[in-house]
Amino acid sequence: MNNYKIIYHYLKNCNVDFINSNFILLFSKYIDLLLDWNKKIRLTSNSSIKSIMRHIIDSLQLIKLNFISHCETILDVGTGAGFPGLIFNMITNKKVFLLESNNKKCLFLKIVKSSLNLKNIFIINERAEILAHNIEYREKFDLVVSRALSNFETAMELCSPFTKIYGYLVYYSTEKIRNYIEKNFSKFKILGLENFDFFPYCVFNKKFYLFNVKKMWKTPIEYPRNFNKIKRNIL
Repeated sequence: MNNYKIIYHYLKNCNVDFINSNFILLFSKYIDLLLDWNKKIRLTSNSSIKSIMRHIIDSLQLIKLNFISHCETILDVGTGAGFPGLIFNMITNKKVFLLESNNKKCLFLKIVKSSLNLKNIFIINERAEILAHNIEYREKFDLVVSRALSNFETAMELCSPFTKIYGYLVYYSTEKIRNYIEKNFSKFKILGLENFDFFPYCVFNKKFYLFNVKKMWKTPIEYPRNFNKIKRNIL
């Protein structure tokens, strides 16, 4: 099977039924670029098409959230190879900012943007804890999403300052992380977060969740802290 048939097969098996042939061709070109660049730098830990499709199908789950149509500006913190923000932009053409601290990964994202002629993609090469104190970006986004940051506590501290009041923050979660959040969420209210929910989904017969929470008031100016302080003393 060529890439097109493989991609179609995985999307169908995971009940992703809103993707047409044009999008599958885009995914195929993206996968070819990713496989080529993975030989030079580590963009994904596994270079199989099945593994890459897991990342793509994960990314597509954002479209199913009931508030997503109201979100016009999206920030993907720690985007890496572009999951989920780049994939989300391919489907929706919404304005997506990809924040990544690694120079080489940013170069890859620029190549993808140019090669696939993607619009409304903005690539920022900076650390999140630094950019979050820049007035141009602080509390400017309708939706802030994190899929690959190391842990939930760090993601909340780094992402909350970027989120508008009455905007949303989304974090990719496992069952174990969901249980932790339900027991400990109250301590994250200091960041301005309230009214959380979980959107369940399955990829290759494994269950995952999109944790989503609304921001109700301003994040105190001292957050996010220096990254060393975040690591030494999590919320």
